[in-house]
Amino acid sequence: RVPSVDIDTIAAGGGSICRVHDGHLEVGPRSAGADPGPACYGAGGPLTLTDVNLLLGRLDPSRFGVPIDRDAAAGALRQVATDAGRSEDELLRGFAALADERMAEAIRHVATRRGVDPADHTLVAFGGAGGQHACGVAARLGIDRIVLPSAAGLLSADGLASAFRQHAVERTVLCRLERTDLAALLDSVEREAMDAARSPRHDEPRVLRRQWRCRRLGAEATIDLEFDDATGARSAIEIERRFHDTFASIHGYRLPPDAPLEVAGIRVFAGDSKPLRAAEHDVSPTEWIDGPTVVADEMNTLVVDRGWRSRRHASGDIELQRVDHDRLAISGPAASEILTCRLESIASDMGELLRRTASRVNVRERLDYSCGIVDAR
Repeated sequence: RVPSVDIDTIAAGGGSICRVHDGHLEVGPRSAGADPGPACYGAGGPLTLTDVNLLLGRLDPSRFGVPIDRDAAAGALRQVATDAGRSEDELLRGFAALADERMAEAIRHVATRRGVDPADHTLVAFGGAGGQHACGVAARLGIDRIVLPSAAGLLSADGLASAFRQHAVERTVLCRLERTDLAALLDSVEREAMDAARSPRHDEPRVLRRQWRCRRLGAEATIDLEFDDATGARSAIEIERRFHDTFASIHGYRLPPDAPLEVAGIRVFAGDSKPLRAAEHDVSPTEWIDGPTVVADEMNTLVVDRGWRSRRHASGDIELQRVDHDRLAISGPAASEILTCRLESIASDMGELLRRTASRVNVRERLDYSCGIVDAR
């Protein structure tokens, strides 16, 4: 009923516990939390992804901000290796690869749901440890370009200081497209959004964007069609065209041209005409540096894998480009776990697509269906 941010999370953070269960490698979902934390925090914690990165040389203890006990991390790894009968080096490489795969799968899931190919996009890595896994995640998704913001470890706080102030007003419509008075409805909601955004301490606001929430008549899932200009947002023909194009990109097939469409709602965002803080311009980036290398400062650690190169821009942002485009093979100590992860993801995406396109209540709401992957036997 209210505007929200669509966020997918996955249990593969620095505190995720790395263990071998029934002969299989696992990274998360169990976490060491802040107490006791990773083994390297020296409080008796278990082996975690932070420990793995430390022991792989992907983390600089002198820049970590809290005291790091490498011996404690090594001891935790030794215990896991002894219990599992596996070599320590094999486990380190396997845990790191599995964590990268779990993160990549989360992005694949979002991309499938939106009908886009991750390879067509740039990966933005943030969080203090995001740069430690960026190359591994990007390679698994076929992504060739990565951006690590200068404030990656403080990106949320930095965003608050530079974001637009905006207000959203949403109204439920639930009317067939051809019967909706688009212009009158849009004008009404825009005025309401502008009034909500006005403040004596700020400049006169403006309409930032408009969204029509549309769906095939009888379907549950809506598609948000965003318009920067008011002209396109008032045209039923333009809305219908964009809906059919977006539907086809998400679902892989086109609806019949005469399929009835419903306007489920409208959402208008209004706010500041300029950001709270002016953006910096990038000029004269440094020369490219080939990987493998590690770039560390007080807030971030970036691991540039072999087959990648990096350069720093004047803004402090770091750009990475992939120069080795060989497909990443599913191999190594975590191969079976990675393959299982991908097959589960395919089955899950099949179910999500079936649910979103269904008009029958049994499928759409009661989830009365199953999806699986079988071989010829």
